[in-house]
Amino acid sequence: MVTDPAIESTVRHSVDSLAEGVTILAFDWTCLYVNPRAVEHGQVPVERLLGQSFTDAHPGLERTDVFRRLKTVMET
Repeated sequence: MVTDPAIESTVRHSVDSLAEGVTILAFDWTCLYVNPRAVEHGQVPVERLLGQSFTDAHPGLERTDVFRRLKTVMET
């Protein structure tokens, strides 16, 4: 956890500026953070993501190879 507000601001700005989508999930699949690119790629409004289950926000995700890989990472 970042405790210095200046460092947190710098990190947030850096991640928000990336060309790649970044999503931070809790171990229960709750969406904690998404950068603007992730919102754009997923075509789901940020309001439907933050604090919600990632799998609920992306129906059918459970049937993808990406999900199976993420699930393995989350479980191990």
